[in-house]
Amino acid sequence: MKDRIIIIGASGAVGSAIVKHLDAASQYQLTLAGRRLGPLARLKETLHKDTQIIQVDVARTRDTDFLTGAALLIMCVDIPDSTIPEACVAHGVHYMDISASQQVLAYLEATDEAARTRGVAMLFSVGLAPGLTNLLAANVLQQLPNASALEIYILLGLGEAHGDQAFQWTFDHLHRQYRIKSGGIDKRVKSFTDPKTTTLAGSRTFYLFDFADQYILKNIKGLKSVSTRLAFDNRFFTALVAALRTLGLTRIYRNKRVQRMMMGLLKKMKLGSDVYGVKVIARDDAGETSEAFLQGYGEGAITARVAAGMVPHLLNTKASGLMHSHELIQDLPAFFEQLQQGAEPFSFQL
Repeated sequence: MKDRIIIIGASGAVGSAIVKHLDAASQYQLTLAGRRLGPLARLKETLHKDTQIIQVDVARTRDTDFLTGAALLIMCVDIPDSTIPEACVAHGVHYMDISASQQVLAYLEATDEAARTRGVAMLFSVGLAPGLTNLLAANVLQQLPNASALEIYILLGLGEAHGDQAFQWTFDHLHRQYRIKSGGIDKRVKSFTDPKTTTLAGSRTFYLFDFADQYILKNIKGLKSVSTRLAFDNRFFTALVAALRTLGLTRIYRNKRVQRMMMGLLKKMKLGSDVYGVKVIARDDAGETSEAFLQGYGEGAITARVAAGMVPHLLNTKASGLMHSHELIQDLPAFFEQLQQGAEPFSFQL
């Protein structure tokens, strides 16, 4: 019997890419879900296998009978509450979420105990960050087991065809105060401050940013400091945002009208490429380091490939409750080699 997989947000940029990866595998029966049936029907016409389409609005749905008989639900939109994760637990359906939102993570953490009781696996940290950052972090910590600090660097291309949710999330976090683990204590920091320079697609400067991976990885035993920094491929734009942050002017990006204007501008103007990159450096108290990186083109595409690649691991896991990518994938070189097959190549060094 084929495993039935439901993809909510299936017609979105990342969701549709996940669908096409899974459509190429013979062992899955797909159900495409979203707010509007029209885009789902058009996506269905491009697939090789017969699929079901259903209308599901995560902000309003309370009838979750569509989960009956499913093996896995893949969530490709940010959920507003824990209704659907809780319903997955009740129906015995494994759950994967590609979100980078800490609020979404909080919803899943609240569902963790019930998921463990029911034997349901719930996977977070599936995208670029958290996701690939977690996998590289686990790798460098394996190479340097006495590490006390993790430095994570993320490069995003301004030419990537991001969805509106991704743009809004980035704008919302440009002017933000948050806490990181530094020297064994929680330290309050400001986004897009405390620059550090490293090599990732060339030498460039990265700034602190509020990605969820640093909250997840700080709980690893022995780590005293964990920080994540961001740079855009356009160096001038990165420096401009940093200057605006110093002057306190990045608060304007919280305004929804300004966000819409900037989204339109970034979509129309070619300010960069669709390059992405992740680099993780582990350090111990003696000054020894271990590092790993991954670099390619098409952030949405790599997110979809990682998510689709994790499906068989999640369906076959004997673990239950909330887990992250670095807890699910045990053989990272083999996983990366699997992702390389028949798709846009990326370079990595472990």
